[in-house]
Amino acid sequence: MENNTENRVHTRAQFFRINSPGEDPVAVYAFRAENDKDAIPALVVDLSEGGVQILSNTTAPLVGSLFNLNLVPETPLPDLHPYQVQKVWSCTEGIYVKTGFEFAEGVAIGETLIKLFSSNENCFLRCVLHPME
Repeated sequence: MENNTENRVHTRAQFFRINSPGEDPVAVYAFRAENDKDAIPALVVDLSEGGVQILSNTTAPLVGSLFNLNLVPETPLPDLHPYQVQKVWSCTEGIYVKTGFEFAEGVAIGETLIKLFSSNENCFLRCVLHPME
């Protein structure tokens, strides 16, 4: 009997177990839309004017170098749009992969950063990556 887990009926969720020194581990989930099978759910680890670092699962490799990045804050922001990013580096950390991206030339994310951090109730920012190649 064939076991094809990518033909699931329900929305795909990615589980992350985040360990902080001196604290209990925290469970965080990132999601992709049910009809968006190429999307890669991930967590933002670091975000700046020039780029972003994300944490993804090793079972969903980031193939290619160009992606559209959708940031998914706890409180939806109406003017939030996808950002084109290019993969710069990647390293495996246990069952996760940390990847660094730079924003495409001309991308201004400064005001969006302020809105994201003022609207996010917890310290986790989810995202979804869409391969462009």
